Amino acid sequence: MFFFSTGTTDEVSHLGMNDWYIAPRNGHITIHSGASLDALFKAHGFQITHLNRWSHVAMKMVG
Repeated sequence: MFFFSTGTTDEVSHLGMNDWYIAPRNGHITIHSGASLDALFKAHGFQITHLNRWSHVAMKMVG
């Protein structure tokens, strides 16, 4: 189990992909929604719990 922090973009602002933290698009950041984090972790056998927009816990049963 591990705890991590990353912001999710389930509610897109009126600026959309032109928001300040996305531009300029230089490959430095990745934008995730709650659903995209779910899919990413599920592909690797993890279950994820979103505590809020910024805090997440990923768990994988071993054994």
